[in-house]
Amino acid sequence: MPESGFIDRDGIEHGAVWNTKLEEALQTCRVFIPIYSPSYFRSEYCGKEFKVFRDRVEAHQKANASAAPAPLILPVMLNPENNILSNLPDSIKDIQYKHGNYPDEYLKEGISLLVRHAANNNSKFYNEYWSFVGNFANTIVNAAKKYELPELASLAKLDEVASVFSPATRTAQAAAVVGKTGPRFVQFIFVAGKRNEMEGKRAEVKFYGHQGGSDWQPFLDTYQGSAAALAIEAVESFSKDSHYEEVVLSEGIVEQIKEASSQGKIVVVVADTWTLKLKNYIDIGSSAR
Repeated sequence: MPESGFIDRDGIEHGAVWNTKLEEALQTCRVFIPIYSPSYFRSEYCGKEFKVFRDRVEAHQKANASAAPAPLILPVMLNPENNILSNLPDSIKDIQYKHGNYPDEYLKEGISLLVRHAANNNSKFYNEYWSFVGNFANTIVNAAKKYELPELASLAKLDEVASVFSPATRTAQAAAVVGKTGPRFVQFIFVAGKRNEMEGKRAEVKFYGHQGGSDWQPFLDTYQGSAAALAIEAVESFSKDSHYEEVVLSEGIVEQIKEASSQGKIVVVVADTWTLKLKNYIDIGSSAR
């Protein structure tokens, strides 16, 4: 039985060629589902994948003399709509990201938060999450059935595809910052427990994600996105020439900080005080002293 879909979980390393399965998917898939988030828009290679599929859709439009491209790019918002719109590249603002009768909570919170609060039928947003899933599934199936998107005979080499997220190439972008002062990279270390680690330690654990670290939501009442999304926005407001990097908390964190410092990088540690009471995090902290 053929696979019903392909998920690019690993991305593409700089200078690499298209992954074989990814190449096949880009040439044959009927619907493209980008997961909108600030970090997604910063990925050159995600922009390249987007470009390949969008070109297929536009070629189909011309071949059929259609007035508008077929709605086969169906974005999903990982974070709240307001956070996404502030980071949305001009090049893709014409693409509709609202399809079907999606619940208001999806637009307000983003799918990431709905997933976290949909563990069982007594959970907050359980009904809203499954309402979104059902509507989105129908949207995918209906779009694929209605529009017969031809397969792409051949795929351009990776380095020949320009990302839709930036009008200039990486080389041109790098040249533009030559001679400028200030840090190029800001590293963030998030000290925040996983939700299952925090259960029983706090009365309310809705702030914590299943992955821990940047999956945490430090300002849930005023900012609906994750700690990572907030950090990215902070870095971009600080300087468009600076770049966000996340460092995973581990016992070797001291050496990583020293290396970052030697490279002229800013290192920011964001800690949840409740997490600092957990033994495994205390042990990491002790090894860092």
